[in-house]
Amino acid sequence: VKTYFPADTTLQDKVAAIEVYLTEHAAAYPGFVPQPPAITTVKEEDWANNWKEHFKPSRIGNRMVIKPTWEKWDADDDAIILEIDPGMAFGTGTHATSRLCLETLERIFFHEAPFNGSDTPVPADLLDVGTGSGILAIAAAKLGATRVFAIDIDPTAVIIAQQNMALNRVESIVSVSTSPLGEVAGLFSVVVANILAEELVRMSSELVGKLRKGGFLVLSGILTEKEGIV
Repeated sequence: VKTYFPADTTLQDKVAAIEVYLTEHAAAYPGFVPQPPAITTVKEEDWANNWKEHFKPSRIGNRMVIKPTWEKWDADDDAIILEIDPGMAFGTGTHATSRLCLETLERIFFHEAPFNGSDTPVPADLLDVGTGSGILAIAAAKLGATRVFAIDIDPTAVIIAQQNMALNRVESIVSVSTSPLGEVAGLFSVVVANILAEELVRMSSELVGKLRKGGFLVLSGILTEKEGIV
C-alpha cells in the first residue's frame, strides 16, 4: 500500500498512527509481520512540461508533418507543417484516433483511394466537433478548405485551439467556439468528430444533419468493444 502525505510537521504523527494500526491488526492475518513504513521523498517535477520531451515532429500520411512549437524541423520537401502546442487540450495529432482522421482527411482532399472515384470537388468547408487542440481543423485549412468551423465544450480547449490557429496563420479560415452542435449554422462538405463513442451515438442525428449531400462523415475515438453501438 502506498500513500502520499505532505512533508510537513504532521508527517511523523501520521506514520506513528499507521504503525499502531498495523500492530493492532496483525494478529488477524496469520503470518503477517508488520514492518515499519518506508518513507521516500517524491521528486518535484514540472509535470506540465516534462511530457514535451516525448512529443517530437511526426510525419502523418504522405504530405503532413506535425511539429511541436518547441521543436525544430528542417524541411527537406514541401511538407504541410502543422504547428501545434496542445497545452491542456486533447490532441497532439499523434494518437491513433487523430492520426487516422488526419490520414483520412488527406485522402478526401486529394481524392485518393478509397475516395478517388468521387466526383465531389475539393471540400470547401468542414465542421470539427470536439476540436481539442484544433489539430484537425488546422489540417483541413492547410489541405484546402476555405471555411472551417471548430467547436468544443471545453472553454480552455477553445482558447488553446485559437492560439494554434494563429500559430498556423489560419485564423481567417477557422472559427473556434463553444457553440453547441445544434446551434452551428449551415451544412458542411466534411463533418469530423474524434470523441467518445457514446457521444457519437448521442449526437448521431445532429452530426448527419450538418452534412451536405454527397459529403463525408469521419468518426473516430471508437473502442473496439463500442463498435456495435456505433
